[in-house]
Order: sequence, then structure tokens, then C-alpha cells
Amino acid sequence: MVLREGTHLIQDAAMMRNQLRLRCLVVPAFLLLFVGPVLADEVRCGICGEVIEGDAYFITDRVTGEKVEVCDKCAKLPHRCFLCGLPVRTNSLSLPDDRYCCARDAKEAVVDQREAEKMFIDVEGELNRLFARFLTFPSDTNVTFAMIDRVDIQDLFKYAGNDYTCPDVWGYMESKTNGGQMKHDINLLSALPLEYFKATCAHEYAHAWMHENVSPVRLKKLSHDSIEGFCELVAYMLMDSENSDAGKKHVLQNTYTRGQVQLFIDAKERFGFNDVVDWIQYGTDVRLDAHEPTRIRDVVMPKAGADKR
Repeated sequence: MVLREGTHLIQDAAMMRNQLRLRCLVVPAFLLLFVGPVLADEVRCGICGEVIEGDAYFITDRVTGEKVEVCDKCAKLPHRCFLCGLPVRTNSLSLPDDRYCCARDAKEAVVDQREAEKMFIDVEGELNRLFARFLTFPSDTNVTFAMIDRVDIQDLFKYAGNDYTCPDVWGYMESKTNGGQMKHDINLLSALPLEYFKATCAHEYAHAWMHENVSPVRLKKLSHDSIEGFCELVAYMLMDSENSDAGKKHVLQNTYTRGQVQLFIDAKERFGFNDVVDWIQYGTDVRLDAHEPTRIRDVVMPKAGADKR
């Protein structure tokens, strides 16, 4: 009995020693659980990179769509990037029309007129290669291009006229007929990033094509959203051919087509671009219907020998 009790006492003592060891092992790990969050709370400002010690603000980056945490000091900076909407600090691009580009967006900004003219012609070539089976875009023989600032583009908005105009956030296209010859003036806002520049070029080229190849009666009946949706489809397809996710995202973020651009993309994927072109020219509806997508095939083709315009 005594030996048994002694054995139990020895066992109990051993158990107590093991429990003490476990407690010594658990305590440091337990403390680490509290140290982690304290270190993680040191959030840095997305603009200046400094640790945010006071108030913080979330500002949405219009280019990436992400929310950026900004310190109080940077949130109160006087200038914002006209593209992403974030406050601008050092290495920003200051434009003559009082616009600013942040350091990131300034790297891709198209600001040189000669470089822009070359890119504009290159886009025309890319479009004609991409859409060779379906349509031909106007060439530089009847298309003029200029890169203008915000003041000039706002003035163009005020005095829209002639045969057809397309005022856009990034560009302005005007078609006019003089002496039986059609001319298209395309103006793009300066300092656009290359992908935005090319997408806007494609959009305006699509407007020029429509004015040359869609009858005035049909063009007048089409809803504004459908016209813009088709032009955005052309821009989207160019960006897709270049594997530009940022360019496609920019097209889809535009809200002025009121959802028509997505319907045009869906129609192109389901029925093919040729059916989309036929609908634009000869469709019976004035806009695409999300509930009846097959109506894109409701067209009245011109009779053989008839004037398609």
C-alpha cells in the first residue's frame, strides 16, 4: 500500500512537472498572437508611403478600381490625377490646362503630338487588319486627327454641329460633307495612357465608319446608347486582340452606353460580329434587348441593286 501510494505520488509529481512545462511552452505562443495584430496595424499611406498615425481615408483608384488608404496629409493635397483620381505628389505631370497626372499614370501618358499622330495611323491599320472580313475603316485621306487639351474639347462640346458629332469624355468626332465628299475630324484628349488612347481612337474610327456606311435614316433612329455601344464593342475587340486587360476593363467601366456595350459583346460572342454589323445597318430595332437577344437577327436587307444608303 505504501509503495502504491508512493507510486501515485511520484506519478502525480511527474504530471505536475509536465503541466508546468506545457504552460511554459504555451505562454510565448499565446503572447505572439497579440504581437501580430499590433505589427499589422502599421498601415502605410498609398501615396507617400509613410506609416499612417492619425486619420486615414479610403479613395478609389479609378484606373484599378481598388480602394487606396491615404493619410490625412495626402488627402488634403490640392491636386488629383485626372485619370485615377488619387492625390498627386512628386514626379507628377502638370498639363497646361490645369490637369495633373500622378507619377504612375504619367509614365504611359501620350503627350507628344507627332507621336500621337503616328499611333493614330497605326490604330487605323490595326483595325483594318482585325476587321478585314467585315468592314473597312476610313483612312487618312478623309480623316484628320488632332490632340487637344480639356479647354479645347469643352469648347467643341459647346459648338457641336455639322452632319454628326460624338462628344466623349476622352475624344470628339465630327463628320461633315463638303462638295459631296465626307470628312471626319477626330480629336483626342492629350495625356491619355497608351491603352486608353488606342481604345478611344478605335471608338472614334467606329463612329466615322458608321457615318459612311449606315443610312442617315437608320442612324437617326438608332438610340444613342446603341451607337455608343457598337463603338465601344470595336474598342473592346481591339483591346482584346492586344491582350490588354486594362484596356478592356476601361471600356466596360464606361457607363454612358447604359449596358448596351455588354449586350453587343454578348451578341458578338453568341452570333458573330457579322450579325452585329448587319443589325447596325439594317436592324428593325433601335437598341439591343437583354431579354430577347435573338432579335439581333431581325434585319431587313436591301434589295439587290438598291442604294444601301
